[in-house]
Amino acid sequence: MKLFSFIFLLIGFSSLIAQDTSNVFYSKYVTAESLKKNLTVLASDEYEGRETGQKGQKMAAEYIMKQFKDFGIPANPKLSNGYFQTFPLSVFQPQQIQMAVNKKSFEQNKDYFSAYTVLEDASYELNEVVFAGYGINTLNYNDYKDLDVKNKTVMIMSGEPIDAKGKSYISQNEVPSDWARNYRMKLTEARKAEVKVLLVVEKNFKESFKELEHRITSYKMSLANEKKKLENRG
Repeated sequence: MKLFSFIFLLIGFSSLIAQDTSNVFYSKYVTAESLKKNLTVLASDEYEGRETGQKGQKMAAEYIMKQFKDFGIPANPKLSNGYFQTFPLSVFQPQQIQMAVNKKSFEQNKDYFSAYTVLEDASYELNEVVFAGYGINTLNYNDYKDLDVKNKTVMIMSGEPIDAKGKSYISQNEVPSDWARNYRMKLTEARKAEVKVLLVVEKNFKESFKELEHRITSYKMSLANEKKKLENRG
């Protein structure tokens, strides 16, 4: 028993020495100068934001691989090119949404836009719309109170209620609450209420669309074996 314990401790001690040696060896490459150099390259316009699957992302991968080689990190024969771990992605083009009211058609991204993506094709005939104020639900303020919105189309306004002095009813001061700044909170509340379709009247349409334009008009990705709906996240 004593011999076994001694061997176990010796092996553990040797492992710690190896780890410490590696840490000391590679730590010499982590300097303010090297960090600035690498970040300047990777964050440059040439890399085009390093968006997944695009030219800039592939350039960044090649750059990092070269750094690993220069550091003396050995290649892994089980990986692509010795350093890359690949995985399949499903790519979804920007969703096309058609909207018509009383046979009058409207233009996507000009008259309306969707900041939330549903991957499956769907068609909705909206015969009834329930108005739910600002779509806010707090301890002291609830737009959904006494409303039956389950499996229904609900229309809400962007922003939050403001009094005559410019104070928010939610934050109780002139600083906008999170409900006015984070649209996901209203989406989450609508899901809790089991709303089928949520329509938001945007007071500053052009500004809001410009802020979300890249997200709205760009393709979306998910892991190829992922079965859940792809949602717009931050």
